[in-house]
Amino acid sequence: MGTVSLDRSSLESHARKDLGCAAAKYGAYVSPEFMLGLCCDYPLLWDMRQEGVRNALRLLHDFVDREKEASLVGCSGCEAQILCEMCAAKAEPIKSNDKTMYQVPLGYCDEVRTRYLSLIG
Repeated sequence: MGTVSLDRSSLESHARKDLGCAAAKYGAYVSPEFMLGLCCDYPLLWDMRQEGVRNALRLLHDFVDREKEASLVGCSGCEAQILCEMCAAKAEPIKSNDKTMYQVPLGYCDEVRTRYLSLIG
C-alpha cells in the first residue's frame, strides 16, 4: 500500500465547480408537478405550465451557462474527490450582491476524507 499525501497543492486545478455534475451537462429534472429544474436536489425550479416548455428550458440553459464555472467556496480538490458528491444542490448558498455563491458545509470535507482514508487503509 502506498502512502497518502494530504498536500493539496498539486490538486488545485481539480477543485469542484458548483455545477460540475452530469445534470448540468446532459440533463434536466421534471417534477410530477411539471416543474423543470437542474436535478431533484436543486431548489431552483421553473413552472413549465406558466413559463411554457421552451421558455423554461431556455431559463434553465441560461442559468447553467451563467453558473457552470463558479467555484464551490471551500473546495480545493482534495485527494478524496473520487468519493466527493459535493455540488451546488448540497452546498450552502451565499448571497453576494446580485450573485449567489455556494459554500461547502462545515465538516463535509473531513467526513469524506475520513471515509476515503478508511477505504485505502
